[in-house]
Amino acid sequence: MRGRAVLAALFLLGVTWAGVAAQRFGDGEVVLGRSGVDGMCRPLGYQGFVFVGGRFAGTLAPPTRSAARRG
Repeated sequence: MRGRAVLAALFLLGVTWAGVAAQRFGDGEVVLGRSGVDGMCRPLGYQGFVFVGGRFAGTLAPPTRSAARRG
């Protein structure tokens, strides 16, 4: 990750970095974040966050996802 700016942006979005390595594509990168975990430690409210040049550019999917959700 590009460092503090990306972590600060995730914090402002109300999510925690999921601990997964960021995927870099030129000047852009995708970072996985989550808002919590359930009783079995499965991620809740996870999402892929896109940053370009260290600035938040958007998400990979409109709604957040949960590991236990099917469909």
